[in-house]
Amino acid sequence: MLESLRALGRTSSFSLQRDDNSGPNSNGDDAPVIVSLALTDYEAPLQATNMSVLTTGVDEKAQQIKKDAATLGIEVKASNFQRQPNGMELAQMTFRLPMSKYAGFIESLQKLGKVESMTVQRIDRPDQTRTDDSAPAEISLRMHNQGNIVADKNGLWETLRQTFGQGTGALFGSVRTIGVLVAFIAPWVVALILVAWIGRRLYIRGRK
Repeated sequence: MLESLRALGRTSSFSLQRDDNSGPNSNGDDAPVIVSLALTDYEAPLQATNMSVLTTGVDEKAQQIKKDAATLGIEVKASNFQRQPNGMELAQMTFRLPMSKYAGFIESLQKLGKVESMTVQRIDRPDQTRTDDSAPAEISLRMHNQGNIVADKNGLWETLRQTFGQGTGALFGSVRTIGVLVAFIAPWVVALILVAWIGRRLYIRGRK
């Protein structure tokens, strides 16, 4: 019966408990046996890996990774891509695969670019002497490019252009204001000079 149950799928856990002091004939073939079976379509990964990679051409490489995973029979559980206004590209993917394919797939991911960080967590059973190649593993990949550290509108040349532009605008505004003032005051100044000249001429003529 145990062999037929094992044929249903991968055995994620198995425990056996026997009571040798349960009474007469307890060790014979007629002793009762209780079997508890749990069937599920999900199993917690034996090993979980988080990786961050700095590279270029993020979108193209993300598409190629998914094609390679499909070829190897690796499940892509989640995938998303973002492109920011400053040129920053970010792709995040989660893969589920058997431990037998883990080493080779991780090696291919490490060739994508500069590995900034990589953490691995594995839960081993106390009685486990070697890794079960059929046990599931998960890899969470974060892949991004450098992007523009300073956005175009905040760059050096753009800042200088805005500064000179604002300075020139302020200068022309001041000149325009001065022109308006001169146009307003000039007639009065001319009139005062003319009155003073006429007055001086009359004074000189009166002296004669």
